[in-house]
Amino acid sequence: MSIGRRVYGLGAITLGLPGLIRGSFAAMGLAVPATLPGHQILAWFSAGLLIAAGLAINLRRTAAVASLTLAAFFALWVVALALPKAIAEFATWVSWEGVAEPMVMALGGVLAFALTGETRAAAIVRIARPLFGVGLMVFGTSEFVYAAFTASLVPAWL
Repeated sequence: MSIGRRVYGLGAITLGLPGLIRGSFAAMGLAVPATLPGHQILAWFSAGLLIAAGLAINLRRTAAVASLTLAAFFALWVVALALPKAIAEFATWVSWEGVAEPMVMALGGVLAFALTGETRAAAIVRIARPLFGVGLMVFGTSEFVYAAFTASLVPAWL
């Protein structure tokens, strides 16, 4: 089993635990309106899903299903939350960074699936790697777009 799948699963668990403890989407980094019906129950379900899939990705028998579950969860995050906001605020760079973050997480699930040895893994990797690279270019560009803010995060003694 690859270290990448283990780290990806640990990342999902790390996102899910604060959400489960606080019963909050915000603790998972999700901007879900509190007015959404069943908000609290959905937050706990989402946190539980992240934790369960993060654990299951480490077991050979459940790794493929768990990686696809995480990929679908993060892809839903892109489509339902990040993309509408980015389209509404088209000229604001950070909104596109908000699309790139969950997109890269979804692609991580796709690549974790490819590492399970399932069929067509080579085709999946050929498509997912360049898309993953686009996300990284968005993150790198953000360092320049928000250079003053980024510089303010560096301690003066450095």
